[in-house]
Amino acid sequence: MDSAGISHSKMVQLMLALGELAHQLQLERGCTALFVDSKGEIFGDELWTQYKCTDAIIESVSDLCDQVADEVGSDAPSLKKCLVCPLERDELELHREQSQKLETDFPRAVNAYTYSFLGPILDLSIE
Repeated sequence: MDSAGISHSKMVQLMLALGELAHQLQLERGCTALFVDSKGEIFGDELWTQYKCTDAIIESVSDLCDQVADEVGSDAPSLKKCLVCPLERDELELHREQSQKLETDFPRAVNAYTYSFLGPILDLSIE
């Protein structure tokens, strides 16, 4: 177990899931960029499909966090960060809605993924 009391195998599973989440968000960022830049003329279907892929891995990460919380309690510092990271779901949903309605410009559409969604996941993975 690590200092937070999380078993090594569970921590490995969590880190792999966070890596997959970062990958899916990168793909979603690319689809969003193409969709917004084309003013909705291309990549709409791919974007909706990617939302489903991203949502599935968010659920997987959330489930793993719940399992870890059962092992060590939800007060462990590393777990608190993990629980916050993928569960910024409301912010992600709002960003998706704005992108779908073309209510955001290209830089904001892309930068939200970089700084609001991917950055915290990468920081957590490095830590």
